[in-house]
This record gives sequence, structure tokens and C-alpha cells, in this order.
Amino acid sequence: MTQRHAIEALIAVVGTLRAPGGCPWDREQTWHSLMPYVVEEAYELREAMAAENPEMLREELGDVLLHVVMLSAMASEQQFFSFEDVAHAVTQKMIRRHPHVFGDTEASTSDAVLKNWDAIKKTEKKQTADFGADIPSGLPSLMSAQKLQSKAARMGFDWPNTDGAFGKLKEEITETEAAMATGTAAALAEELGDVLFSAVNVCRKANLDAELVLHAANQKFMKRVQAMCADGSGTDPKDLADWENRWEKVKAKEQ
Repeated sequence: MTQRHAIEALIAVVGTLRAPGGCPWDREQTWHSLMPYVVEEAYELREAMAAENPEMLREELGDVLLHVVMLSAMASEQQFFSFEDVAHAVTQKMIRRHPHVFGDTEASTSDAVLKNWDAIKKTEKKQTADFGADIPSGLPSLMSAQKLQSKAARMGFDWPNTDGAFGKLKEEITETEAAMATGTAAALAEELGDVLFSAVNVCRKANLDAELVLHAANQKFMKRVQAMCADGSGTDPKDLADWENRWEKVKAKEQ
């Protein structure tokens, strides 16, 4: 089956599911009802990408594509636009935003490409001059922080290297310690927020994705606690020292 026929078959299947006499569940869905599923599929796709599992990646890409086709079908039912309109629009957008490939603009580095992208995007959407207005408010906070910092960096507001970002992180930790000693809960919350924001900046300067970095830390913690409880002692240690002893034993086995 060719790529075109495969897409046409998927569109036809979704059309049948949504048509009278089709699947009751699929017919009941709306743009709003599918929102949590779209978010869930995006995270499952990210997990497959992080695992570098081709078979898992193929399946999760299919699930994401299904939602694109389903949402497009809903729009087509209301005569807003079709899947073909979606594909055509994104194709034209990619051509417009890559003038260094499809035109005569010069862009020899990734930074130059991103600056061109931002400039073209601003003219297309007539965006407000307010900094960060183009970053979705619903993004996870770590992702939002990294996008804000990257955007500021393209404007020239950035540390020249990782040392500056790490120095700022240490400064914010010191201020947090002071807030813990003498400040209010609000002051502590503000300083802890600055610590998290600065930690994201260190990740960005080190070319790491803060969201993935924290995800990996979460997984490591979960697996270590599981291993700590797998020796028959359960989750009822004698005291904190017992927990710490188990933790060190698990770490030693990992190494």
C-alpha cells in the first residue's frame, strides 16, 4: 500500500466510525472530549522516543496521527476544513519558514534558522510585542521555562556559557536558604521557583531538555524505592537511617 493510499484508508475508516451507524463512542466525541487523549498520546509518543524503540515509536505515531485525522474529520463535518487543508497549510508553512532552503535567504547555523523562524512567525500571526505571548500557557512549567529562556537567548539575553547559569543557580539556592530561615511561606515559594527556573537554565545551557531530565530522575527514584522494598522488608523501615541504608545498598548495586 502506498503512503497516499494508507492515509486515504485511515481517513475512510475514521469517516465510517463517525458516520450514522458507526461506532457510538467515536460519534459522541468532540474537540473538547478528545483533549485529554491527545495530551496522553503526546506523552506516550515522547516515551517511545526516549526509549528509542522503533516498534513502540511506530505505534505511538499512529495513535497521534489517528487523532489528527479524527479532529480534522470533526472540522470537516462542520465545513470548517479538511485533513487535506491541514496537510496543505503545514506544507506551505514549512516552505515559508525555511527560506534558506526554498528561497535565497542565508542561514548557515541553527541559531540563524531559529531567528528567521521567529521573525517570519511574527509577521504571519501579527503577534503582540509582549515577550512570551506566543508560548502556550498550557505547557508543563519546565517546558515553558525552557522555551522562555531559549526565546530570550535568541534576543541576546543569555549567559555566555554554562558557568554563568550555574553560578545563578547557586545564588538562588543561597537566597532560598535565607528565606527558609527568616522569610514567609510566600518568600520561600518565590525563591524555590527561582531555583527551579535557574536549574532549567543550566539544563538548557548544557543542551539538555529539562522535562526529560526530570522524567529520568523520577524514573530512577521510582526504581530505587521499588528495589528498596523488594528485599522482603516492605515499606515499614525502623527509621530514616534504615531507609538511607537501603538507598545506599541499591545505589551500590547500580554502580
